[in-house]
Amino acid sequence: MLMLQKKLLSDAGYPNGFDVELRCPNDRYVNDEAICTAVVGMLGKIGVNVNLFAQTKSKHFKELKDNQGDFYMLGWGVPTLDSHYVFHYLYETDASWNKVNFSDPDVDAAIRVMEGEVDLDKRNAAIAKAWKIVRDNIAYLPLHHQVISWASKSNVNVPIRPNNEPLFRFSSVN
Repeated sequence: MLMLQKKLLSDAGYPNGFDVELRCPNDRYVNDEAICTAVVGMLGKIGVNVNLFAQTKSKHFKELKDNQGDFYMLGWGVPTLDSHYVFHYLYETDASWNKVNFSDPDVDAAIRVMEGEVDLDKRNAAIAKAWKIVRDNIAYLPLHHQVISWASKSNVNVPIRPNNEPLFRFSSVN
């Protein structure tokens, strides 16, 4: 596999690799800096020299919004449980968090459909089309899926919303 990766890098015009900066928070996600450190080692094996720049989340996200750095770690949750949230922020041309400069007129058109279409079949078709396009183009590389676990005594009930928010006001003790 390593030989294939080196060949792909060479075919892309980088037979001797290249230098790049990876920016990561070190206090936002579970093992965020450790994940980035592992990425540095993995890319180094094929000749990509990665300079890891890890810092507190308050600086990391501000600098990311200011387009600093070559590539970065960014987590993305979907509190609405709707694909439009992902496309609107990460894939729409010139979207606020589209720092990879992804741009596709068909995806932008599908986003417009998602925003206003009330016919569920038409809306779902637009969502499926957009997902196919972005999967085929691989603008982002998922590295980590953070699952947060909640626990309580058997006689305590604390409902948890899908966005991982506990609803303490609806809690009960049996």
